[in-house]
Amino acid sequence: MSQLYPGWQQPVFDAQSVFRSSMLAQSYVGRAQQIEPELELPPGIEPACAALALTLIDFETPVCCLGFAPQVLSWLQFHTQAPQVELAEAHFVLVAKQHELPSLHQCLQGTDLYPDRSATIIKELSNLNSGQALCLSGPGLAQPMRLHLPDLPADFVRQRMANYLHFPCGVDLFLCAGRQLLALPRSTKVEEA
Repeated sequence: MSQLYPGWQQPVFDAQSVFRSSMLAQSYVGRAQQIEPELELPPGIEPACAALALTLIDFETPVCCLGFAPQVLSWLQFHTQAPQVELAEAHFVLVAKQHELPSLHQCLQGTDLYPDRSATIIKELSNLNSGQALCLSGPGLAQPMRLHLPDLPADFVRQRMANYLHFPCGVDLFLCAGRQLLALPRSTKVEEA
């Protein structure tokens, strides 16, 4: 039998702390937030990605996990009880560091009546401060912000522009590296810097 890794040490307070960090990331677009609670994790998942999953996903949340080892999938299933579904049906899409970001148009987009019925992607990156230069603008930003992100597809800016123009529908993104996360909500315009 494989080792069972625990979840939160203090479930209520730890989940509240991570939820607060996720809200700050969405409010202060492009600014990295730190995950404080400690988690003992199976190899193959970053702390920020795992913390967001435990905070935002539950037994009623269809999830698609891409690129994670079986022990990580077992850990997520044990702690969330979330149904595993195909990409096009998932409300949350977790993407491992070594796996390429799926095309945004393949994910749930929501509808004009129910824009909240769209996907949120949680993607692990190697870091949050190097790589492709991007310029962010929109709600939560008093002026355009320059950001460098690695490990993104070559057509990421084109995909994000299509996503932005589809507002209020579209996909939201959390990008994670180690214990840090940042958000790119669907309302954020992403251009090449």
